[in-house]
Amino acid sequence: MDGARRASGTAGWDAGQGRPRRGGKGLSLAEKLRAHRQRPPCRAASSSPSWPEPQAWPGLADSLSGLMLFGNIWYAREECAVFERLRKMLEAGDARFRVIEHPAEGNSHKVAEIRGTEVGQGAKAMLCRVADAPGQFVLAVLPGDERVDFAKVAAAVGARKVKLADAADAEAATGCVIGAIPPFSFDPSIRLVADPQLLARYREIAFNAGRLDASIVLDGDDYRRLARPLLTDIRKESA
Repeated sequence: MDGARRASGTAGWDAGQGRPRRGGKGLSLAEKLRAHRQRPPCRAASSSPSWPEPQAWPGLADSLSGLMLFGNIWYAREECAVFERLRKMLEAGDARFRVIEHPAEGNSHKVAEIRGTEVGQGAKAMLCRVADAPGQFVLAVLPGDERVDFAKVAAAVGARKVKLADAADAEAATGCVIGAIPPFSFDPSIRLVADPQLLARYREIAFNAGRLDASIVLDGDDYRRLARPLLTDIRKESA
C-alpha cells in the first residue's frame, strides 16, 4: 500500500462499513485466509452476533492491520448470516447433511483433503456476470476437478456472453468471499446453473458454506430438490 493510501486508511473502502467499495480492490485470497484464522467465531444460530463498533478502535483507519481486521469482521458477519441461512434451510427441508468445521481453506484440492472427500465431490461455485444484462449474474456450479466453459454457461441462460465476476462484485452479490460461495442462490438476480456430473459421480456433494472455515456435506438428491438448479453441461472439454 502506498504512503498516501496508508495515511488515509480508506482508499478503496466504504467509509464506516469496513468492506471494499464496489469495483474497488478487495483483499487477496491469501489475506482473507489470514484474516479468517483470526476471525471472531459465529454465535449460535439462536442469537445475533454482537460486533465492536469501529469507533471503539482508536486509529483503526490509520493502519493496514486495522483495516484488515475491520474488513475481517465485516466478512465474518456476512458469512455467519449465509451459513446460518443455509443450515436452517437444510434443516427445514429435512436434508441429509453434516457440517465440518476446519481451518480456513479456499483451495479445492486442499479443502477436499481436510474434509476427507474427493475433489470431484466439491461443488465449485463460480459467479459469472451477464455481459449484456447489468446487475444479472449466473452462479455456475460444477465438480471441483472440472473447468467451466463460459460459452456453455451463456448459452444455458440465453445470454450473449458471461464472464467471471471480480472479487468485489462477487462478495457484494453473495455476501461471501471467493472460495466460500455455496452452490445456492438466494437472490433472483443470480440464476443457478449446475453441471449434471456434479450429482452423477457421487452420492454426496461438499462445499464451503459461506465461510472458508466451515463445509457442508450434502446428499446430492437433497441438493437437487432444495436448490432446484438448471442442470446442463457447463464443463470445458478436455484437450
